[in-house]
Amino acid sequence: MSSADNARLQTHAPAWLGLLSELGRRVALPMGIPSQSKEAGKAHTKATIGQLTDDDGNPITLPSIAAHAPGDLGDTFKYAPLAGIQALREAWLDHQRDVAGVEVGGITLPMVTHGLTHGVALTRDLFVDDATHIVLPRPNWENYEHLYGLYSNPTFHFWDLFDDEGRLNLAGFDACLQDTADAPKRIVVLNFPHNPTGYSPTLDEAEALMARIAGSATPTVWLFDDAYQGVVFEDGVQPFSLFWEALSVVDHAHSLVCKVDGATKEFAFFAARVGFITFGAPEAAIPAIESKLLGLIRGHIGSPNGPSQTMLLQALRNLDEVREEQAAVLEQMRVRYERLKELLADIDSPELQVLPFNSGYFAVIRVHGVDADTLRKHLIDAYSVGTIALPDINGIRIAFCSTERLDEVVSALSAAMADLRVA
Repeated sequence: MSSADNARLQTHAPAWLGLLSELGRRVALPMGIPSQSKEAGKAHTKATIGQLTDDDGNPITLPSIAAHAPGDLGDTFKYAPLAGIQALREAWLDHQRDVAGVEVGGITLPMVTHGLTHGVALTRDLFVDDATHIVLPRPNWENYEHLYGLYSNPTFHFWDLFDDEGRLNLAGFDACLQDTADAPKRIVVLNFPHNPTGYSPTLDEAEALMARIAGSATPTVWLFDDAYQGVVFEDGVQPFSLFWEALSVVDHAHSLVCKVDGATKEFAFFAARVGFITFGAPEAAIPAIESKLLGLIRGHIGSPNGPSQTMLLQALRNLDEVREEQAAVLEQMRVRYERLKELLADIDSPELQVLPFNSGYFAVIRVHGVDADTLRKHLIDAYSVGTIALPDINGIRIAFCSTERLDEVVSALSAAMADLRVA
C-alpha cells in the first residue's frame, strides 16, 4: 500500500515525497482490523471489531461507569475512529478558520492526536532521519529536541530568539536559514505565543517571517506549533496562527506547512489529551497523506481518546457560550500578566534580565553570575517557590498561569539571587 501512496505523492505532491523519512516512505495504514471493519460498515451484522455491543451497535457498558459518561454512550465507550470523530474534525477546522478569519482550502482535514506532543511526534516519524536539519529558537520547549532526536540523529541548529535590543532576532533567524540552505531537507519550528518566553511577534515581525518563508527554496517542513494560540495581551501583536498566511506564500514545489494545535490551552482542557495535526496539501495527494498518518496513529496509540473528543465536540457546538468563557479566562490571565509585568519592572538586580513577553502563560528571566538551576533549587529549599530552570540560556521560567502569588514569586527570586550573590 505504501508504494501506491508514494506514487500518488510523486504525481501530485513531489515535495512531500522528497521530505519523507525512510519510515515516512514505508508507512501506510495496513488492511487490518480498523480498515476491514470500516469496509463492513454497511453490513447488517457486524462480527468485526473487538468491542462489546448489541446488534444495534450500542455499547454494552458497566452502569457504574456509564452513569458518569460525558455524552453519547457510543462516542464515549466505543473505539473512536483512527482519525478522530469526523464531526469533531470538521468543527475544529471551522473553529480554527473562524479564529483566523480565513476560508483557505488546500489543506487536510485535521486529524486527532493524543495531545500536541503526539502531533509533533507524527512529524518526526514522517520526516526526520539522519539527513534532516532542524531549526529551533533558543530557548525552546525542551521536548522538541527530545522528540526529534529520539530515534535518529538529525542536525540541530539554533537561533537566539531575541537580539541585543530585545527584539525578535530576525538576523539570527536569517543566519540559521542560510546555514541550512544547502541541507537536503529541514524542519523549521515556529511556536507563537512562544514557550518558554511568552513572546509573540509584532505584526511587522510576523510579516518579516512570512517574507523569509516565501523566499525559501530549501526543501522545508514549516511547522507551526500553535499550542497557545489566542493568549495575547497586547495590541499590535500577531493574534492567531501564522500557518494560514504561510500556506499562501510558501513555495509548494519545495516545501510544505504543518499546524499542530489542540484543546489543551485553547480550551483549558489539560487532561483531555486532544490535539490536532493539519497539513497544507493538494486535494489529490490527501488520501496518501492520510494513509501514512493513520498508519502511524494505528501504531502509536491504537485510536484517540473518545470521551475527551465527545466533550470537546459539545463545546464546539456551543461556541458562543464557550467564547464568553474563554474571554473570562483570558481576562483572569491578563490580570496576572499585568501584575507580573509591574513586579518584574521593579526588580533592582542587574543579574536578573527580564526577556520580552506579551502573550502566552510564561515569563523568562535570564540569570547572570549564578547558575540558574542552583537558583531554582535554592528557591525551593529556602523560599518554597517552584520555577523551571532553562539551562540553554541560564534562565528561570515563571508560569504565571499556575499561581496568583506572583508577589511572593518575584520577591523570593530577588531574595534568592541576593543570597547566592553573597555566598
